[in-house]
Amino acid sequence: MNFSRVLPCSTLLLSVLLPGQSAQAQDLDIAEELKWLQAETVVFSAARREENLFTSSSAAYVITNEDIRNSGADSVPELLRMAPGVNVARINASQYAISIRSFNGQYAEKLLVMIDGRTVYTPTYAGVHWEVQDMVLEDIERIEVIRGPGSSIWGANAVNGVINILTKKADDTAGGLVAIRGGTDQQQSLALRYGSNSERFSSRLYAKGKHVDDMLDNQYLQDNWHQGRIGGRLDWQQSNDTTFSVLADGYTTTMASNWVTVQPDTAPYQSLDTTDTRQDGANMVARLHHRFGVNNELTLQSYVDYGKLDMAIFTEERTTLDVDFQHFLGLSSRNLLTWGLEYRYSQDKMDNTFTVSFQPENLSYSIFSGFLQDKLALVKERLYLTIGAKLEHHQYTGFEFQPTTRLLWLPSSSQTAWLSVSKASRTPSRINHDVRERFYYDATPRFTEITGNPEISSEKLLAYELGYRIRPSRKLECDAALFYNEYEDLIAIGDLQGWQTVDGVEINQGGQANSMSGSSWGGELSFTYDATLWWRLKGSYSYLNLSITDPFTSYNNDALVVAGSSPRNQATLLSYMTFGRLHVNGWLRYVDELNTSTQTTVDSYVNMNLFCSYQLTNDIELGLTGENIFHDGQIEATTREATIPTIWSIAITWQH
Repeated sequence: MNFSRVLPCSTLLLSVLLPGQSAQAQDLDIAEELKWLQAETVVFSAARREENLFTSSSAAYVITNEDIRNSGADSVPELLRMAPGVNVARINASQYAISIRSFNGQYAEKLLVMIDGRTVYTPTYAGVHWEVQDMVLEDIERIEVIRGPGSSIWGANAVNGVINILTKKADDTAGGLVAIRGGTDQQQSLALRYGSNSERFSSRLYAKGKHVDDMLDNQYLQDNWHQGRIGGRLDWQQSNDTTFSVLADGYTTTMASNWVTVQPDTAPYQSLDTTDTRQDGANMVARLHHRFGVNNELTLQSYVDYGKLDMAIFTEERTTLDVDFQHFLGLSSRNLLTWGLEYRYSQDKMDNTFTVSFQPENLSYSIFSGFLQDKLALVKERLYLTIGAKLEHHQYTGFEFQPTTRLLWLPSSSQTAWLSVSKASRTPSRINHDVRERFYYDATPRFTEITGNPEISSEKLLAYELGYRIRPSRKLECDAALFYNEYEDLIAIGDLQGWQTVDGVEINQGGQANSMSGSSWGGELSFTYDATLWWRLKGSYSYLNLSITDPFTSYNNDALVVAGSSPRNQATLLSYMTFGRLHVNGWLRYVDELNTSTQTTVDSYVNMNLFCSYQLTNDIELGLTGENIFHDGQIEATTREATIPTIWSIAITWQH
C-alpha cells in the first residue's frame, strides 16, 4: 500500500469532519436538504411500470442522478461499482467484465443491459460491448440495477439480473452544457449539450469525445481507445395524457488491439495482429405513451439499431428492428395487470477468417414474445401476490416459458418483506450454435478447433429469493436480500475428439454442449444513513458462493473458470459531504480474490476514490478526482491484460 498517497487523502477526509466545520452547513438550503432526505426513489425495471423502490418485490438498487454527480466517475461501468451484487473488473483501457451474482467475464451472457428500454445485449456472443456505451453522464436520470432473474417480463437472457440506464427527459436538460476532463495517463474527454423547451416541445443535442492512453505494461502491445458520439432527443407533449419521444445516437470507436491469428500453410502458423479494432453504429428509438386514466396506460416503442465491428479475427455487421407494445391496466383497486407483445428481427453479415468463422456466414432471425403479470392485493395495503410469465419463441430453441411468483408483505409503513420463485433461460448465441474457432497448437501446422453445436439448448435457472427492507428512522434505510440459484444445461466445451485431417489440415476438434450444472447462494446488504444535513453515508456488502460441475476437463476446465471468475466477498462505503459550495466525497471498496486455476489469480484488494468539487459560480463547477488511490497498477480481471493505474483528473463543467 502506498502510504504517501493514503496520508494526504486521509488528512483531507478527517479535516472535513472537525466540529468547527459544521457551522458552514447552516448555510445550506434546508428545504432542499429535507427533500433530499425524504424523497422516495422510483424504479421501473422491476415490474415494467413505475413503483416505489421501498415496496418493490425484487432485489432492486437505483444509482440516482445525485449519486452520479457525487461519484466523480467518468463512465457507466465505474458507476456500477456502487451497486451491491454487481462485479465490475476493468480489463484494459476500454473494456470491462461486468456481471451480477457470478458468471463474470468480458461478455457476461446472463446479464441483460438496456439504455432507455433498448437492449444492448449482442446475440453474436452474448454480452455487452461496454466500450461503445460511453454516455454523457450528466444526461442520465438514474441507473436501475435488478439483481436476480427478470425474464418473466424482459425475456431470455435476463437471467442473473437487469441493468436499465434511463436518461433525462429533454425538458430537464434545457440550456447549455460544456464538460471538460483531463487527467494522468492521457485520459481526456469533452462533452457538449444544448437543450431547449417550449410549451409542447423539448429537445436536446449532444456530442462527446474521449481518449484513453495505453494501460498495457508491454512495449509491443497497445490498448489505447478513442471514441466520438453524437445524438439527441425530442419530446412532444401532445396533450396532458399523450407524449411522443424520439431518441437517436451514433458513435465511432477505435481501439488498439492485439490478436493472435492462425494460418495453415505459412510458418510459424500464427502471428500477432495489432490492427486496430473499429466499431461504428447508430440507433433510433421512437416511443408513444398514452394514459387513458388512473392505472390505465399504454406504451408503444420501436427501435432500429445498426452496428459494425471490424477486427482482425472477423468482421460483423448487424441490423436489429424491435417493436414492443405494453398495456398497464388496473382491473380493480386490488388488481393491477400488465401485459405486452414484442417482435424482434435481427440480420447479420459476417466476414469469416481461418481463425474465426460462422456457418452460415449471413443469418437473419425473428423473436416473438408476449408477457403477462398480475399483482393482486390479498390484504389491502398489507399483502400482495404477483404472478407472471413470458412466452418467447427463438429460432434455436423454440418456445421458452419463464414464470415468476412473488409475495410482498408490508407489516408497517417502515418495513417491507418479500419472497419470489422464478425460472429463467439464456438462449444460445451464434458463438454457441454456429461458430468455428481455431487456435495454434504447436510448431507444426496443427490446430485446436472449437465448434458450435446446432443441437444445443438453452441454459436454465431456478431462483429462490428473499428480501427485507426497514427504515428504523427517517435518517436510516437498510435493504437485505438472500438468494439460492440452481443452474442446469450450462454451456461448456466438451472433450477433444483426437487428431484428424480436414482439408489437408490436422485438427483436434471439440464441440460445445449443455454439460455443466451447479448452484449458487449468497446475499447482499445495503444501507443509506443521513448522519447530518451535510453528511450522507451509503454502503453495501455482498457474499457469493458458487459451485459448478463439468464432466469434461481435457481442453479447458470451464467449471473452474466460471467458479473463480467472480469474487466471494465485496464491500463498498461512500461518504458524501457538503459544505456550502464545497463537496468532498470519498469512495472505499473491497473486492475479494479471483482464482480460476486455468488463468491468472487476482489478489484481493482495497481501493479508494476521492472526488472534491467546488461551485465557482452558479454555472461553473471545478472538480478534482483521484481513482485507485491505494493501488497504482492494480489487476482486476483474470485475463490480466492490463494493470489499472492511479488516475488523477481535473474537470470543469459549465451548465446554464
